Amino acid sequence: MAQPTLTLLILADRGDRLAALLAHHGRLWDEAVVVDTGDGGAGAVAASAGARAVPHAWNDDFAAARNAGVAAATGDWILILDTDELVAPRDLDRLREAVTAEPFVGLQTVVNYCADARHPEWRPLRGEYPAEEAGQRGCFLSRRAGLFPRRPGLVFEGCVHETILPAALAQGLPARPLRVPVHHYGFTLGGQHNAARRARYASLVRRKHAQRPDDTAAAVELASVLLEEGKPGEARSLLEALADRRPVDSAITRGRFLLGRLLREEGRLTIARTLLARAVAEDPRHEFCWLELIRVVAAAGAWGDCDRLIGEARRRFGDDPLLDKEELRCLVKTGRLEAAALVLARLRQIYPGWDDLADLSRRLPSPGRSLPGGPVA
Repeated sequence: MAQPTLTLLILADRGDRLAALLAHHGRLWDEAVVVDTGDGGAGAVAASAGARAVPHAWNDDFAAARNAGVAAATGDWILILDTDELVAPRDLDRLREAVTAEPFVGLQTVVNYCADARHPEWRPLRGEYPAEEAGQRGCFLSRRAGLFPRRPGLVFEGCVHETILPAALAQGLPARPLRVPVHHYGFTLGGQHNAARRARYASLVRRKHAQRPDDTAAAVELASVLLEEGKPGEARSLLEALADRRPVDSAITRGRFLLGRLLREEGRLTIARTLLARAVAEDPRHEFCWLELIRVVAAAGAWGDCDRLIGEARRRFGDDPLLDKEELRCLVKTGRLEAAALVLARLRQIYPGWDDLADLSRRLPSPGRSLPGGPVA
């Protein structure tokens, strides 16, 4: 029986990084389709690298561009990547093996490398991918439907944050997590690039929300844009309108997390706690709702409840640096400095580049040695 063929589908408005991307993934794809949304430069690079170029006049619609590539593909399966992304060499064979399964939609975890620890979902790096993580401080994770069989009617929707998942689910295709992360470097390309990127995406998100005002995901995307733009009042109004919407899905839960964070920052701790407790009860899969609930409870000084919530979250998510950080803060604030020092020593060994730990390291005793003076503020 012939092995299934794989099309690598790439959007590119420029040719830089494209040749390296195609070469890096060379043993993965049987066919590469590059949708050239620029002036033809990407298409020329694609052709010289053995890929097929599909010219597409950019019209502020990522789904339309993706679908132009889908229409041109001939492989049994399609994998999407952008020019600022890659799959680690050690994962290429595993990804190739995935397409030998019965048809499904593969949910990729995207590791978005990001130096700004103020991002609401930022986390430190553990060193699982030393080469890919080299020079990076941390990341935030996202998920997308990025691997799927080529089928009639299986197309993307949404001018930005486009997805194929609704069409796949309508066809009865199951969605399954892929154990192969995508490493994304788009947020590491410098301030000017990031500013242009934010402006472009903000414009498209506003367009998407205007076109689909009842789309919960579009509303949460717009709220995130407003928060980035320093407009918390407008963001809160959007998120409050979504908080009680049914049925509860991942977009609703993320909206509740963002709203709970805003309420905590405004000092409205009782309302935030009620909202976030409901969020984790109705959709307990969203780790950042748990983390934000723990932070709200900590801000109120309810340290016993803090301990309990950390324990519940650990049973669900296992070892996690952000849970460790909240536990560390709880131990410090309640004067359990020896236990805190042990946690800190373990974290510094696992995450040596985590800057947030440096200050605590100076203020806590080494394991086995106490500091005078009681709890650390």
